[in-house]
Amino acid sequence: MCHIEVIMSTFNGKQNVVRQLDSILAQKGVDVSVLIRDDGSTDGTLELLKQYCAAHNNVRVIPGKNVGWRKSFLCGLELSEKADYYAYSDQDDVWLPNKLEECVDILESVKSNEPSMVHCNRYSCDEELKPFEVQSIKIPKPVSKKNALTQEYAQGCTIVMNKAAKDLVTKYKPSDLAPHDFWTGLLCYYFGKVYYTDSRLIYHIRYKNSESDAGNIRAGQKSRMKNLFKKRDMYYNPAKDMLEGYSDLLTEKDKIFLSRVAGAKNSLRNRLLILFDPQFRRISLKGTIMLKLSIALGKF
Repeated sequence: MCHIEVIMSTFNGKQNVVRQLDSILAQKGVDVSVLIRDDGSTDGTLELLKQYCAAHNNVRVIPGKNVGWRKSFLCGLELSEKADYYAYSDQDDVWLPNKLEECVDILESVKSNEPSMVHCNRYSCDEELKPFEVQSIKIPKPVSKKNALTQEYAQGCTIVMNKAAKDLVTKYKPSDLAPHDFWTGLLCYYFGKVYYTDSRLIYHIRYKNSESDAGNIRAGQKSRMKNLFKKRDMYYNPAKDMLEGYSDLLTEKDKIFLSRVAGAKNSLRNRLLILFDPQFRRISLKGTIMLKLSIALGKF
Protein backbone atom coordinates (compact mmCIF):
# COMPACT_ATOMS: atom_id res chain seq x y z
CA MET A 1 0.00 0.00 0.00
CA CYS A 2 1.39 3.40 -0.99
CA HIS A 3 2.29 5.91 1.70
CA ILE A 4 1.14 9.48 1.08
CA GLU A 5 2.20 12.47 3.16
CA VAL A 6 -0.43 15.21 3.09
CA ILE A 7 0.86 18.76 3.60
CA MET A 8 -1.55 21.20 5.22
CA SER A 9 -1.05 24.83 6.18
CA THR A 10 -3.41 26.26 8.80
CA PHE A 11 -4.19 29.78 9.94
CA ASN A 12 -7.08 30.58 12.28
CA GLY A 13 -9.05 27.62 10.97
CA LYS A 14 -10.31 25.87 14.09
CA GLN A 15 -13.95 25.93 12.95
CA ASN A 16 -13.40 23.65 9.97
CA VAL A 17 -10.03 21.93 10.21
CA VAL A 18 -11.21 18.84 12.11
CA ARG A 19 -13.78 18.00 9.43
CA GLN A 20 -11.07 18.22 6.80
CA LEU A 21 -8.62 16.10 8.77
CA ASP A 22 -11.27 13.46 9.38
CA SER A 23 -11.89 13.23 5.62
CA ILE A 24 -8.16 12.82 4.98
CA LEU A 25 -7.79 10.03 7.53
CA ALA A 26 -10.85 8.32 6.02
CA GLN A 27 -9.08 7.85 2.66
CA LYS A 28 -9.35 4.34 1.23
CA GLY A 29 -6.66 2.17 -0.34
CA VAL A 30 -3.66 4.22 0.82
CA ASP A 31 -1.53 4.72 3.92
CA VAL A 32 -1.83 8.38 4.96
CA SER A 33 0.12 10.66 7.24
CA VAL A 34 -0.47 14.38 7.68
CA LEU A 35 2.04 17.16 8.31
CA ILE A 36 0.44 20.43 9.40
CA ARG A 37 2.42 23.65 9.47
CA ASP A 38 0.49 26.19 11.51
CA ASP A 39 1.13 29.67 10.16
CA GLY A 40 0.94 31.59 13.42
CA SER A 41 -2.74 31.05 14.31
CA THR A 42 -4.19 33.22 17.09
CA ASP A 43 -7.67 31.70 17.47
CA GLY A 44 -6.86 28.43 19.24
CA THR A 45 -6.23 26.41 16.06
CA LEU A 46 -2.80 25.26 17.24
CA GLU A 47 -4.12 24.04 20.59
CA LEU A 48 -6.93 22.16 18.82
CA LEU A 49 -4.44 20.56 16.44
CA LYS A 50 -2.22 19.43 19.30
CA GLN A 51 -5.23 17.65 20.82
CA TYR A 52 -6.01 16.05 17.47
CA CYS A 53 -2.41 14.89 17.05
CA ALA A 54 -2.45 13.33 20.53
CA ALA A 55 -5.34 11.13 19.38
CA HIS A 56 -3.86 10.29 15.94
CA ASN A 57 -0.26 9.09 15.68
CA ASN A 58 -0.17 9.67 11.92
CA VAL A 59 -0.80 13.42 12.25
CA ARG A 60 1.79 15.94 13.42
CA VAL A 61 1.77 19.71 13.70
CA ILE A 62 4.69 22.13 13.49
CA PRO A 63 4.09 25.63 14.91
CA GLY A 64 5.51 28.39 12.73
CA LYS A 65 5.74 32.14 12.33
CA ASN A 66 3.19 33.84 10.12
CA VAL A 67 4.78 33.86 6.65
CA GLY A 68 1.62 33.69 4.53
CA TRP A 69 -0.02 30.68 2.89
CA ARG A 70 2.23 30.67 -0.18
CA LYS A 71 5.47 30.23 1.72
CA SER A 72 3.87 28.16 4.48
CA PHE A 73 2.88 25.33 2.13
CA LEU A 74 6.36 25.19 0.58
CA CYS A 75 7.94 25.18 4.05
CA GLY A 76 5.67 22.29 4.99
CA LEU A 77 6.64 20.33 1.89
CA GLU A 78 10.31 20.85 2.73
CA LEU A 79 9.73 19.55 6.27
CA SER A 80 7.81 16.47 5.13
CA GLU A 81 9.04 12.97 5.80
CA LYS A 82 9.86 10.27 3.26
CA ALA A 83 6.83 8.97 1.40
CA ASP A 84 5.85 7.50 -1.96
CA TYR A 85 3.65 10.47 -2.83
CA TYR A 86 2.79 13.92 -1.48
CA ALA A 87 -0.41 15.97 -1.55
CA TYR A 88 -1.40 19.50 -0.57
CA SER A 89 -4.50 20.12 1.54
CA ASP A 90 -6.40 23.25 2.47
CA GLN A 91 -7.68 23.53 6.03
CA ASP A 92 -11.37 23.79 5.27
CA ASP A 93 -12.38 21.42 2.46
CA VAL A 94 -13.77 17.88 2.54
CA TRP A 95 -12.22 15.07 0.51
CA LEU A 96 -14.16 12.18 -0.97
CA PRO A 97 -12.87 8.82 0.37
CA ASN A 98 -11.32 7.79 -2.97
CA LYS A 99 -9.54 11.09 -3.66
CA LEU A 100 -5.99 9.96 -2.98
CA GLU A 101 -6.46 6.41 -4.26
CA GLU A 102 -7.71 7.54 -7.67
CA CYS A 103 -4.91 10.08 -8.07
CA VAL A 104 -2.22 7.63 -6.98
CA ASP A 105 -3.58 4.96 -9.35
CA ILE A 106 -2.88 7.34 -12.25
CA LEU A 107 0.69 7.96 -11.13
CA GLU A 108 1.23 4.26 -10.41
CA SER A 109 0.02 3.34 -13.90
CA VAL A 110 2.79 5.38 -15.55
CA LYS A 111 5.54 4.53 -13.02
CA SER A 112 7.67 7.44 -14.15
CA ASN A 113 10.96 8.43 -12.54
CA GLU A 114 10.37 11.94 -13.87
CA PRO A 115 8.83 14.60 -11.63
CA SER A 116 5.12 13.86 -12.06
CA MET A 117 1.90 15.24 -10.64
CA VAL A 118 -1.79 14.64 -11.11
CA HIS A 119 -4.62 17.00 -10.28
CA CYS A 120 -8.34 16.37 -10.14
CA ASN A 121 -11.58 18.23 -10.59
CA ARG A 122 -13.65 19.34 -7.58
CA TYR A 123 -17.08 20.46 -6.48
CA SER A 124 -17.38 24.09 -5.48
CA CYS A 125 -20.05 24.09 -2.80
CA ASP A 126 -21.54 25.81 0.21
CA GLU A 127 -20.90 24.92 3.84
CA GLU A 128 -23.52 22.17 3.68
CA LEU A 129 -21.55 20.54 0.84
CA LYS A 130 -24.25 21.43 -1.69
CA PRO A 131 -22.56 22.02 -5.09
CA PHE A 132 -23.27 25.32 -6.83
CA GLU A 133 -25.27 25.21 -10.03
CA VAL A 134 -22.40 26.79 -11.98
CA GLN A 135 -19.02 25.06 -11.76
CA SER A 136 -15.85 26.47 -13.29
CA ILE A 137 -14.22 24.67 -16.21
CA LYS A 138 -10.93 23.12 -15.17
CA ILE A 139 -7.78 23.52 -17.27
CA PRO A 140 -6.02 20.13 -17.57
CA LYS A 141 -2.65 21.74 -18.29
CA PRO A 142 -1.11 24.75 -20.06
CA VAL A 143 -1.00 24.81 -23.85
CA SER A 144 2.70 25.75 -23.98
CA LYS A 145 5.68 26.63 -21.80
CA LYS A 146 5.00 30.31 -22.42
CA ASN A 147 1.41 29.91 -21.31
CA ALA A 148 2.58 28.00 -18.22
CA LEU A 149 4.43 31.10 -16.99
CA THR A 150 1.17 33.03 -16.74
CA GLN A 151 -1.56 30.44 -16.13
CA GLU A 152 -2.47 28.81 -12.85
CA TYR A 153 -4.27 25.57 -13.66
CA ALA A 154 -3.93 23.11 -10.78
CA GLN A 155 -5.44 24.12 -7.45
CA GLY A 156 -3.21 23.08 -4.57
CA CYS A 157 -5.79 20.92 -2.79
CA THR A 158 -6.23 18.83 -5.97
CA ILE A 159 -2.53 18.03 -6.49
CA VAL A 160 -0.79 14.71 -5.77
CA MET A 161 2.90 14.40 -6.75
CA ASN A 162 5.61 11.77 -6.71
CA LYS A 163 8.87 12.01 -4.75
CA ALA A 164 10.79 13.25 -7.79
CA ALA A 165 8.38 16.18 -8.06
CA LYS A 166 8.68 16.91 -4.34
CA ASP A 167 12.48 16.94 -4.64
CA LEU A 168 12.23 19.24 -7.66
CA VAL A 169 9.96 21.72 -5.88
CA THR A 170 12.06 21.82 -2.70
CA LYS A 171 15.35 22.16 -4.60
CA TYR A 172 15.04 25.95 -4.59
CA LYS A 173 13.12 28.51 -2.54
CA PRO A 174 11.29 30.92 -4.87
CA SER A 175 10.08 34.42 -4.10
CA ASP A 176 7.59 34.72 -1.25
CA LEU A 177 5.09 35.80 -3.92
CA ALA A 178 5.12 32.36 -5.57
CA PRO A 179 1.88 30.43 -4.89
CA HIS A 180 2.74 26.84 -3.96
CA ASP A 181 0.30 25.32 -6.45
CA PHE A 182 1.27 27.56 -9.36
CA TRP A 183 4.96 26.89 -8.65
CA THR A 184 4.48 23.11 -8.41
CA GLY A 185 2.42 23.03 -11.59
CA LEU A 186 4.94 25.17 -13.46
CA LEU A 187 7.93 23.02 -12.50
CA CYS A 188 6.20 19.73 -13.30
CA TYR A 189 5.07 21.07 -16.68
CA TYR A 190 8.56 22.31 -17.59
CA PHE A 191 10.61 19.41 -16.26
CA GLY A 192 8.29 16.44 -15.84
CA LYS A 193 4.78 15.17 -16.49
CA VAL A 194 1.31 16.51 -15.67
CA TYR A 195 -1.80 14.31 -15.57
CA TYR A 196 -5.42 15.20 -14.94
CA THR A 197 -8.58 13.38 -13.96
CA ASP A 198 -11.97 15.00 -14.48
CA SER A 199 -13.35 13.10 -11.49
CA ARG A 200 -14.62 15.49 -8.83
CA LEU A 201 -12.87 14.26 -5.70
CA ILE A 202 -13.07 17.25 -3.36
CA TYR A 203 -15.76 19.45 -1.89
CA HIS A 204 -14.11 22.87 -2.13
CA ILE A 205 -16.17 25.04 0.19
CA ARG A 206 -16.91 28.74 -0.33
CA TYR A 207 -17.56 30.39 3.03
CA LYS A 208 -18.55 33.87 1.83
CA ASN A 209 -21.89 33.14 0.18
CA SER A 210 -20.49 32.85 -3.33
CA GLU A 211 -23.14 31.79 -5.80
CA SER A 212 -20.67 29.92 -7.97
CA ASP A 213 -17.05 29.61 -9.03
CA ALA A 214 -17.68 32.57 -11.29
CA GLY A 215 -17.79 34.82 -8.22
CA ASN A 216 -14.34 33.68 -7.17
CA ILE A 217 -12.94 34.30 -10.65
CA ARG A 218 -14.40 37.80 -10.74
CA ALA A 219 -12.91 38.50 -7.30
CA GLY A 220 -9.46 37.60 -8.61
CA GLN A 221 -9.90 39.87 -11.60
CA LYS A 222 -11.06 42.76 -9.40
CA SER A 223 -8.05 42.25 -7.13
CA ARG A 224 -5.69 42.53 -10.10
CA MET A 225 -7.46 45.64 -11.36
CA LYS A 226 -7.03 47.26 -7.93
CA ASN A 227 -3.30 46.56 -8.13
CA LEU A 228 -3.19 48.76 -11.23
CA PHE A 229 -3.37 51.71 -8.87
CA LYS A 230 -0.95 50.34 -6.29
CA LYS A 231 2.78 49.69 -6.27
CA ARG A 232 2.37 45.91 -6.26
CA ASP A 233 2.43 43.80 -9.43
CA MET A 234 -0.73 42.39 -10.96
CA TYR A 235 0.89 38.97 -11.54
CA TYR A 236 3.77 37.02 -10.04
CA ASN A 237 6.60 36.80 -12.58
CA PRO A 238 8.35 33.42 -12.12
CA ALA A 239 11.09 33.92 -14.73
CA LYS A 240 13.82 35.10 -12.35
CA ASP A 241 13.16 32.24 -9.92
CA MET A 242 13.25 29.73 -12.78
CA LEU A 243 16.60 31.05 -14.01
CA GLU A 244 18.17 31.19 -10.55
CA GLY A 245 16.94 27.82 -9.33
CA TYR A 246 16.74 25.61 -12.40
CA SER A 247 19.17 26.90 -15.04
CA ASP A 248 20.86 23.48 -15.07
CA LEU A 249 17.61 21.92 -16.30
CA LEU A 250 16.56 24.60 -18.80
CA THR A 251 17.22 24.46 -22.52
CA GLU A 252 19.09 27.34 -24.13
CA LYS A 253 15.88 28.37 -25.88
CA ASP A 254 14.05 28.45 -22.53
CA LYS A 255 16.84 30.51 -20.94
CA ILE A 256 16.67 33.12 -23.69
CA PHE A 257 12.92 33.55 -23.35
CA LEU A 258 12.94 33.51 -19.53
CA SER A 259 15.68 36.16 -19.53
CA ARG A 260 13.46 38.28 -21.75
CA VAL A 261 10.50 37.87 -19.36
CA ALA A 262 12.63 38.48 -16.26
CA GLY A 263 14.01 41.70 -17.75
CA ALA A 264 10.72 43.07 -19.10
CA LYS A 265 10.35 45.72 -16.39
CA ASN A 266 13.72 47.29 -17.08
CA SER A 267 13.92 46.88 -20.85
CA LEU A 268 11.46 48.41 -23.29
CA ARG A 269 12.65 46.00 -25.98
CA ASN A 270 11.98 42.94 -23.80
CA ARG A 271 8.64 44.34 -22.73
CA LEU A 272 7.53 44.85 -26.32
CA LEU A 273 8.73 41.39 -27.36
CA ILE A 274 6.62 39.57 -24.77
CA LEU A 275 3.74 42.03 -25.11
CA PHE A 276 3.32 41.14 -28.78
CA ASP A 277 4.21 37.44 -28.45
CA PRO A 278 0.90 35.64 -29.24
CA GLN A 279 1.95 32.55 -27.24
CA PHE A 280 2.62 34.53 -24.07
CA ARG A 281 -0.98 34.62 -22.92
CA ARG A 282 -3.59 33.24 -20.57
CA ILE A 283 -6.34 30.81 -21.58
CA SER A 284 -9.22 33.29 -21.58
CA LEU A 285 -9.44 36.44 -23.68
CA LYS A 286 -10.20 38.59 -20.63
CA GLY A 287 -7.27 37.07 -18.75
CA THR A 288 -4.96 37.69 -21.71
CA ILE A 289 -6.04 41.33 -21.96
CA MET A 290 -5.31 41.87 -18.26
CA LEU A 291 -1.93 40.13 -18.60
CA LYS A 292 -0.93 42.28 -21.59
CA LEU A 293 -2.09 45.39 -19.72
CA SER A 294 0.09 44.46 -16.75
CA ILE A 295 3.09 44.01 -19.06
CA ALA A 296 2.49 47.35 -20.80
CA LEU A 297 2.32 49.12 -17.42
CA GLY A 298 5.39 47.33 -16.04
CA LYS A 299 3.35 45.46 -13.42
CA PHE A 300 4.24 41.88 -14.35
